[in-house]
Amino acid sequence: MGIDLSGGAVVVTGASSGIGRAVALGFAAAGCRLALTYFAHKAEAEEVVQRCLGFGADVFRVAAGDLEVEPGGDVDMRDYADS
Repeated sequence: MGIDLSGGAVVVTGASSGIGRAVALGFAAAGCRLALTYFAHKAEAEEVVQRCLGFGADVFRVAAGDLEVEPGGDVDMRDYADS
């Protein structure tokens, strides 16, 4: 029996490999909408997107870039959203 997180939305950083990939696929299987980021592995990120779509997930953003901020800084994910 799987976990049902339908209607939830999740931002997954580092989604092209390793733990980020596993987390993205797990949330996709649970029914979440996903915003995925990757740093340098576009082809691998696209493969993760396709696998998430295979679970029926809504992948509404794939962004490349470094989300690191200085201590005390803020990241506003609206800066990464589609217009």
